[in-house]
Amino acid sequence: MEKHLRITPRWTAALVLGAALSFTPAVTFAETGFVGDSALTTGDVADPAKDSVVPNAGQYRYAKEELAAFCHFGPNTFSGVEWGTDYGTKMQSATEFMNQLTSMDVDGYVRSIKDAGFKRLIVTAKHHDGFCIWNSPSTEYDMGSTTSKIDVLEELSKACTKHGLDMGLYLSPWDIHDKSYGNSDGNVDNYNVFYDKQLREILDNPKYGRDGKFVEVWMDGAKGTGQDAQVYDFERFAKTIKDLEGDDCVIFQCGLQSDVRWSGNENGLAPDTVWNRVKIDGKWDPKTSDKMPWQTENNQPIKDQNRVHAGDPNGDKWVMSEADARITSGWFWGQNKKTPKSLVELGNMYFGSVGHGAPFLLNVPLNTAGSVDPEIKQRVDEFGAAVKQSFQHDLTRADEKAGRTAATAEATSVWKNSREFAPSMVLDGKDDTYWSAESGTGAQSMLITLPKAQSFDVVSFEEPIQNGQHIKSFTVSYRNGSSGKWEEFGKGGTVGAKRLVRGPKVTATQVKIEVTTHDNTIPQLSEVGLYKAAKPFETPSPVPEGMETIDNEQMKITGNWNKESGTQFVSNTGMWTNAQGASAEFEFTGTRFSIIGTKDPGHGDMNVYIDGKLVETVSTKGSPRSTKTTLYTSGTLSNTKHVVKIEAKAGGNGNAVGIDAAAVLNNGEVGMLDFDETAISMDEESTYELGITRSGGSKGALDVTVNFEPGSAVQGDFDTNAQKVHFADGETHKTVTVRTKRNADGAGAGQNGQFTVTMTVNSPKELVLGNSSVTTVTIIDRETNYTKAKLNEAIKKAKQNPANAGNATPESASKFSKALLNAEFVAAQESPSADAIYDAMRALREATEGIEFRKDLYSEESPFVFPSVVGQTMTMEGELGTLKDDTTSDPNWPLTLKEFAEASGGKVVDSIAQNDTVTIPFKAERAGTYKVVLRYMSGSAANKLVWADENTAGPIIEAGEQAAGNTDGNAFKTAEFTFKVKKPGVSKLVFTGPAEKSPRIDKLDITLTGDGLTSFGAVGLAGTGGTIAPEGFVAPAVEQPVEFTIAPNEGYRIISVTKGEQPVEVPDPTAPMEVAVTADEAATADVEVKAFFERIPAPQPDPEPQPNPDPEPQPQPDPQPQPDPEPQPEPQPNPDPEPQPQPDPQPQPDPEPQPDPDSVPMTPLEPATPVAPEQKPAKPAKPNGGLPQTGDPVGIAALLASASAAVGVLGAAIRRKR
Repeated sequence: MEKHLRITPRWTAALVLGAALSFTPAVTFAETGFVGDSALTTGDVADPAKDSVVPNAGQYRYAKEELAAFCHFGPNTFSGVEWGTDYGTKMQSATEFMNQLTSMDVDGYVRSIKDAGFKRLIVTAKHHDGFCIWNSPSTEYDMGSTTSKIDVLEELSKACTKHGLDMGLYLSPWDIHDKSYGNSDGNVDNYNVFYDKQLREILDNPKYGRDGKFVEVWMDGAKGTGQDAQVYDFERFAKTIKDLEGDDCVIFQCGLQSDVRWSGNENGLAPDTVWNRVKIDGKWDPKTSDKMPWQTENNQPIKDQNRVHAGDPNGDKWVMSEADARITSGWFWGQNKKTPKSLVELGNMYFGSVGHGAPFLLNVPLNTAGSVDPEIKQRVDEFGAAVKQSFQHDLTRADEKAGRTAATAEATSVWKNSREFAPSMVLDGKDDTYWSAESGTGAQSMLITLPKAQSFDVVSFEEPIQNGQHIKSFTVSYRNGSSGKWEEFGKGGTVGAKRLVRGPKVTATQVKIEVTTHDNTIPQLSEVGLYKAAKPFETPSPVPEGMETIDNEQMKITGNWNKESGTQFVSNTGMWTNAQGASAEFEFTGTRFSIIGTKDPGHGDMNVYIDGKLVETVSTKGSPRSTKTTLYTSGTLSNTKHVVKIEAKAGGNGNAVGIDAAAVLNNGEVGMLDFDETAISMDEESTYELGITRSGGSKGALDVTVNFEPGSAVQGDFDTNAQKVHFADGETHKTVTVRTKRNADGAGAGQNGQFTVTMTVNSPKELVLGNSSVTTVTIIDRETNYTKAKLNEAIKKAKQNPANAGNATPESASKFSKALLNAEFVAAQESPSADAIYDAMRALREATEGIEFRKDLYSEESPFVFPSVVGQTMTMEGELGTLKDDTTSDPNWPLTLKEFAEASGGKVVDSIAQNDTVTIPFKAERAGTYKVVLRYMSGSAANKLVWADENTAGPIIEAGEQAAGNTDGNAFKTAEFTFKVKKPGVSKLVFTGPAEKSPRIDKLDITLTGDGLTSFGAVGLAGTGGTIAPEGFVAPAVEQPVEFTIAPNEGYRIISVTKGEQPVEVPDPTAPMEVAVTADEAATADVEVKAFFERIPAPQPDPEPQPNPDPEPQPQPDPQPQPDPEPQPEPQPNPDPEPQPQPDPQPQPDPEPQPDPDSVPMTPLEPATPVAPEQKPAKPAKPNGGLPQTGDPVGIAALLASASAAVGVLGAAIRRKR
């Protein structure tokens, strides 16, 4: 039988590229176990099977386009808020704010975004405030109702059509304004009808979108706390979208119809592991859950919350992850939030999103003039230029001008040994061809060999996701021609659409990518590339920008130091020693320095000398091992020349010292700024004073802006208002106030959230921001962290606290007892609210932390007071008594206090010999029997405690004695007995040493029992948040009842009053009230009157207004040249070049000073004329295209021409944002 060769574009590429690459020079160091193209056959073989779950055409397209822009514009732009919850109540109406829009210049804005490489613009046509920035026939809350009359959405659509930029539609489901939202009108579906109508009036109108088409609809899941519930008809919305825009239009967060999910934060960062598949909860119902359908399994929270962000490799639906972020600190433009992030920060976001397989959605806001600020535009331009420059030259490809010939590729195995899936497929620049291994068992590797050593800092590789996603982990290694030793370049989790591994610049002749897959699925790679990142995109250095680096190779060394190399070291070099006395020395001129090196469990101490003087011995021991770590930082030094010596203190015993480099500050004594803490935790609805320290000099004034930027916690969770901070000449410390808000039931309630506090420099430009210029704030979620079970744990722990009025100051003891009483009351409720539990736990914590143990001796003015409430315990501390030593009885063992860490007050009364005395002035309010537990130490079994009232003629306490011996003098023991109080009064209790001597006395815990009481009375008790007066025990007179006054504190109300365990009616919870107890009522037993209080719920906080509601950007000064400009190549023939692979992110952005912006003209536009619904022209038909098949170059090229949007999901909540 004659066999016919199947010719396909992919096979042709393999044949041609394989032939071209087979004649390159042989590699310097051969690697065994790899196969190249020449060893493969050309026979007809079946393709590897595709996964059952793969991306649709819109998802594939967006994954390949990588970059999308967000445009937030509306009333919030003018008011300065992020969520417009108070329009028309606490501030002007949204319409009044939008009346200020007189013109727009969006042409330059759109052109800039397009030129920077973004493939689509998603416009917030309606934000949560409900105001429509188009002329909406369905509401008067729109641009048509303003004096402006400008249809903003139409203007942006025109510009996008003109410049060929695809459009996405952001239409917030949460609508604060419309009365049908939340089913408040009684009809469960009225708002869904309203929302669907708004979708149709945009999507079915040819004047909106690029050429009348949208490639994405973005349904933000945010909803503020306290808002009405609304069941969204996601199925209906999705049908409308797909009917009008086609199946290629992706939808962000639309229940079971979702195509795109959130990555879990608003920092532009995707997790290291990102699977595009999610596991759908078959029991999910939008009527009963406001969560996304893939966030629960069997209606139970996912135990590993990272899976929400990371997806599920076994998922049954492809819902791609997207990472979104803001180019400024806010989503909307504002006078206090218009400073763009640095290129370093944006680069970290790029590598943390695109570089982790998730598209990057960057918000670029319009200002109040309907244009883009010049400095924001410049930063967009710089970002686009840095991306293009970083990925313009793939060092694996031939370049005649650069004198570079093409690399070759080999792999550990090839599918069916066929050239159609040859290793060379990863070097052909085509997404539809790919290398496939024969098997997924164990690790499989791809080897790239360069004919000539190349220097690079980014390795890029991609999976052919049209077949699915398989790779779960990878390791990239390299070796250079001088040693042939393999060094690790980087490793991580999944790959997906693209993985960018970024590191310090290395020089190599070979690169190896080793991968493992989930469930041994077959690994496949479609593209591999090597790149040199533009300077702003280079790997972040541990040396802050503005400080100088002194590498270890520049240091003068003595003794035996071992040199090392690798990307784990600063400048790829390090050195270590375990030789005692070995030293490294360097000189510098400046005011501060840090030493950077390695911490390791086996490392030891180093001595640091400055100008010949030993200033500190530093431990370099640390677990786990960490490199590029700051080992030591000096204080502020004189601005002169300094000599620093590092000396290994311990050697010969395995305690090594490893040094990379030193970072020195020399900026004319301007100094540097750092936050005092880089990580803090805060409760909801709380404040924290975060310190900023100026070190390394304080010469001259300086100004910075402190920004509060969303992450997994968003605008509704904390105060986003930026704060200006000014340091005067000589000032070295300031604070800023961090404020969190209450989120009880809004989107995102139910898990901890994080946001960051950052600094940007205003002046002077020489100011350096240190490595601690970013603080991560974790908001402790109230619903999940303050539960009844945790309250009971706190109560149990508090009861173990020995503090009471006997051994603590009266004020702190009272506060503690009230807090404990209140906590027990809350815990006794069947279903206490999270707020009540939080208040109880907070009060108990603060009271516990605020306990002050008394230091003064018991005296007649401040006696020990016996407990007056049945069951109450007071602690009598032995060391607070007055000691009198009888020197005649035992002169060798004087009565004294002896310190013991385990003792209640840290001391015991020691050596109570015969006739020695310890005297305790006391007050007893009630006659009766008191249980006593003595804690003591004794070395003699014969020891005993003897006591008597000083007033022997009319004693209040009966005299007595108690055996209290032991044979181990260093062990604490207890003895239990009783005191008999015969009558109320004041006196002195005297402990006298008998002939047998007394034990060491630690304390006596004294509890009033119900036995032997001769009279009864009333007891007033109150929890936190209010008072009861009188408080404690009161004996009523026969004709005069006890009147208790109960009063709530400001901001609190009375929640419960009981008298003898019976409820008492509260006439007005916010006003004082009286409760009386008569003598008859207290004739046979004490009557307790208890009062409890709760906080009055605060109104919703004001929405972060800005001081100037209608600022307009001013013309900027003459433009400065771009920082670190790099020459650009000659223009490319195609305006939309095929996306290039990109680098790997280690997101630790350090803000940098912003350059002066270019000026941008603002051209006024004529107000747009609304198009009446009945006059709408026919909308062009939109095909429901599927994903092109592998080997269809025309279809693939069409996919690469535009983009679709992807966003992901946070923890246990639906989308929280903006």
